[in-house]
Amino acid sequence: GLREPKQCLQDFRATPEGRGMTLMQLAARSGKFQDVVAAALAEKETPDFVQDLLQKDQEGASVLSILAVRDELNLLFDVKLWYRRPEETLKLHTALKEANLGDKIDILRFIAQAKQYRLRLQKSPNPLARPQ
Repeated sequence: GLREPKQCLQDFRATPEGRGMTLMQLAARSGKFQDVVAAALAEKETPDFVQDLLQKDQEGASVLSILAVRDELNLLFDVKLWYRRPEETLKLHTALKEANLGDKIDILRFIAQAKQYRLRLQKSPNPLARPQ
């Protein structure tokens, strides 16, 4: 089939009529969260992404809590998404702890991995290998 046009994060913020949840929340519920991650990775700056992840839908669930329940937090905790944003990463982890899901992710290990990833990129002699 034809590839759908690339979606951006803004597309996932839309709330389809009568659904009471954003497309991002729907994607998390229906096992399509990697599409959201792909959109986030394609964007230089994602200042509101953490807000998006923590925003509750009409049933009181957030993307973060849905992913945790589905055991898909690993999709979200991708070093490529967070290596430039340690503070945001901690914000997410605090939210997980508040939802009693803090043990789902080894946050210190994750932050260490993100740091290593960043250092590896800085050392990379190939300018093309560097994230823009």
